Amino acid sequence: MNIAHVSEQSGLSARMIRHYEAIGLVPQPERSEGNYREYDETDLERLKVVAAARTAGFGMDDIRQILALWSGAGDQDRTATAASWMDVVAARQRALDTVRQALSKLDFG
Repeated sequence: MNIAHVSEQSGLSARMIRHYEAIGLVPQPERSEGNYREYDETDLERLKVVAAARTAGFGMDDIRQILALWSGAGDQDRTATAASWMDVVAARQRALDTVRQALSKLDFG
């Protein structure tokens, strides 16, 4: 897949994808003979995780830790660390649900 396709599928601009590659958040993709970036499904899934985490308000350090777990790297006790992150995500989701419920009760009439 080329960067335009991955951009469309991930919800990230091509500029942001290149930036995340430059800062080492995501690995550099393979290159074609013409030196164009060639992304695979794993690259796309990783970028979707980045996009979702950014939308959810996670910082770059948090995203690095999440990606390290997702990609199989990181702590020796990945199960406990992943469970801890799942608790963080669940708490954030509950907080967002509370805000959504409060907004839904507003009377705009």
